[in-house]
Amino acid sequence: MNFVQALRCSDTTIGSELRNHHKAFLVLMIAGTLALAADLAIVTSTRLGYLEGYFQPYLRTAVCGIWMLLAVSTVATAEISPKTLGFSFRVSPSIGFWIKATLVILGIISLIALGCAGCYRWYYGNWPDLPRDSTYFWSESLFWTCLFYPLWEEILYRQAMCVWLVPLVGVKTCILVNGLLFAALHFLYGNPSPDNFVAGYFLAWAYLKSGTLWVPIALHAVGNLSAYLFQFNFGQ
Repeated sequence: MNFVQALRCSDTTIGSELRNHHKAFLVLMIAGTLALAADLAIVTSTRLGYLEGYFQPYLRTAVCGIWMLLAVSTVATAEISPKTLGFSFRVSPSIGFWIKATLVILGIISLIALGCAGCYRWYYGNWPDLPRDSTYFWSESLFWTCLFYPLWEEILYRQAMCVWLVPLVGVKTCILVNGLLFAALHFLYGNPSPDNFVAGYFLAWAYLKSGTLWVPIALHAVGNLSAYLFQFNFGQ
């Protein structure tokens, strides 16, 4: 099988065993939906000024922790393999495949972002503003950008959603819905850039294709690092 053929994702181990465990499926669906709703409420409240930004990391960490506790206990009680949640260090199809896929994804997203920037320049006559973080806080920015945000968002917007959605609607629809929600999240963040509007589709595909949560976390971290370095060097 060549690389292009290997990109296809028609089936997945994520959520597969839930088809025969209806109670566990219902618990994870309710818990996942509530976790997503809680996180969106936290982000929206912070954006609108109803919640101090200082509290956001602690509240989002609490939501992730509660979801993980419920998910792991539910799977253990139902005697379902942890692989159903993506808790596996076995990467499918191979690490080499994901190195190539990462480069392809970064290339596609970069072309989309550059295309949108070009359209902006053609219409407005200037390039879009690209803010630059203070060099004084670069280590803190990298910490949040490349560690905490990938962990939070992949646990909540990949695992907590896809694990019950994919056995319900199938792989393709799950990727579509997940990508749309992830784009909406970044709109609420106040960061509606083209890369954030398309990244969710690739990350959902990576989660379902690889069968492990570690791949989308790694992809997310690499993507954020690339965006940060570009912004750091070319931002104003």
